[in-house]
Amino acid sequence: MRKDVMELMQLFRGSFINCNNELILVPSTNLYFRLEDVNNHEDLVYKIFAWCSRDASKSEPYHAYWRNSRYREQVRNNLNTFLGVEFSEEKWSDIYSEFGNGCNKDDCLEFIRKEIKWEE
Repeated sequence: MRKDVMELMQLFRGSFINCNNELILVPSTNLYFRLEDVNNHEDLVYKIFAWCSRDASKSEPYHAYWRNSRYREQVRNNLNTFLGVEFSEEKWSDIYSEFGNGCNKDDCLEFIRKEIKWEE
């Protein structure tokens, strides 16, 4: 599990794990999730969909349109690289609508098992 988290962190420069066991991927926008119940790769991917899909699709933490657009693109590219997929902004928006904020966990896990391939 540690290897997966480190691999994800390498894609997000400046990311870190704080004393509350939160993986802070982008400190300036507070893109993070808790690691306490992440026990395997599937749990990590679930957390990505639940807590990072908004930033990959519709987040607007900045005042300037171009900065928001660039930010979303960087988050999407990093997550797509980690997951080994090529999800569009629209796909990430659909993921956020269905699974964001921890909604529909069982459906999300089923989606992960169908869509995300990884080596054990």
